[in-house]
Amino acid sequence: MCYLPSVYFHCFLFFFFQAEDGIRDFCLSRGLGDVYKRQELGLQTIHERTAAYIRRGYPLSCFEETVHRLRSHGIQVIVHTILGLPGESDADILETMDYLNGRDIQGIKLQLLHVLRGTDLADDYLAGKFHVYEREEYLNLLIECLEHLDPSIVIHRMTGDGPADLLIAPLWASRKREVLNLLHHEMKIRGNWQGRQFRHQTV
Repeated sequence: MCYLPSVYFHCFLFFFFQAEDGIRDFCLSRGLGDVYKRQELGLQTIHERTAAYIRRGYPLSCFEETVHRLRSHGIQVIVHTILGLPGESDADILETMDYLNGRDIQGIKLQLLHVLRGTDLADDYLAGKFHVYEREEYLNLLIECLEHLDPSIVIHRMTGDGPADLLIAPLWASRKREVLNLLHHEMKIRGNWQGRQFRHQTV
């Protein structure tokens, strides 16, 4: 049995739930697979050093067990990832994408890292301990991620927009529609598509 951090309570496995009707907290137990059809899990990264830095609070093995249990109940799994976490290279991020290709997941959210005022992350950023992506850098990385991802995995998010009054960096992220339009344009002129570099693998 693996447990998520105690802040999420106990029971069988407690999740921060996102369902069609907006219910967020629930304790997975026998029979709920008929009611709750979709679960979002905040993996963020497969790299334990980064997980420790962001205080994710659980090991990768717990994520794997949770995916298995959810799928055994017929619940679709959507995985939240963050692109641009401190200390991670583009290659590290693509390793997370390749890892997820081998899991039984149905969707993914690709979230650009936002540095928000009043956080430990903001302190490290202002101290010059890491940099955030410029827009062109992020677009190139995002296209790489999409090309590596299994085309059967539904993309639920490709950027994000932090609260304007709290966002420190990257400021260009507040222009979400512009970023998405540029992404579509770049993929079209480059001839890119989701799964172009995907290689089938056996778990």
